[in-house]
Amino acid sequence: MYGLYGNRTTLEMLKTTLAGGRASHSYLIHGDKGVGKKTLAAGIASELTGCTNVHAHPDVIWAQHEGKLGGFKVEYVRSLLTDAFILPNNADRKVYIFTDCDNMNAFAQNALLKVVEEPPEFTYFIFTVSNRDNILPTILSRVISIGLSECSDEECRTALAEKDYSPEEIEDAVSAFHGNVGMCIAYLSDEALKNSTQTARNIAMSLAQGNEYGLLKAFGEAESDRAYLKNVIVMLDKIVRDASAFRYGGRMIGCSYEAAKTLSGKYTIKQLDSIHNILTETVSELGKNVGISIETASLCGRIFDGK
Repeated sequence: MYGLYGNRTTLEMLKTTLAGGRASHSYLIHGDKGVGKKTLAAGIASELTGCTNVHAHPDVIWAQHEGKLGGFKVEYVRSLLTDAFILPNNADRKVYIFTDCDNMNAFAQNALLKVVEEPPEFTYFIFTVSNRDNILPTILSRVISIGLSECSDEECRTALAEKDYSPEEIEDAVSAFHGNVGMCIAYLSDEALKNSTQTARNIAMSLAQGNEYGLLKAFGEAESDRAYLKNVIVMLDKIVRDASAFRYGGRMIGCSYEAAKTLSGKYTIKQLDSIHNILTETVSELGKNVGISIETASLCGRIFDGK
């Protein structure tokens, strides 16, 4: 449904609502990167406008990101809102799609508030975001929230097989990103993502083996790019989370089953929770103007000091 796997109950309810003429004027689609938020946004826009190619239709407007953080400038948002009161060109409705809104600042969100609260009869809005906590409560109270999650590993294998990936490629991708179809596809086509995944695995194994030099060396390989390092730490944190869940039979979400298993046998739940907190704090610090080498050295020291 809508080209997505999993989330069947949510998607069926949405489709029934749209088909019954009970569409909301504003939707917020949230979930991890790769679970299909943009695909669903396109599907809803197609239902609302009756067009099949929503990426080339004059009444489906994909808001453009601006700036280093990929947000939306308030002046640009206001220009779109002025346009929102102009009648559609070809369809009976106009749809404005704002993707990846995690970095949309409060000024831009507040500019949206009035028109989201009282939209023209023919105007609809769709927002996508990884973490809905990044959206102001005043906006959240005026949208229909749709949460998407990963599909099962088997559904992901089916989706990848339909795209003609080999069995070996499929197993490699699913071992890294499980039921996240979008991330599996990205992994198979993006060498940088493959490299960062392997770096996260190397760091996790060094941590599991108590190898502080190996940990420093592996982090050093990621220091040249702040975004790359941040991605590595996020993947490492998922392995640490898996180590906590491993002994209880929880579902794995990280990119290394072996590292999670080894970590689980070496560290207590309290120690793993401490490492998780350190990694989370480091990701936050990397968003500021701090030296990468200093931050990674501090990270390694804090992890081993807190064992």
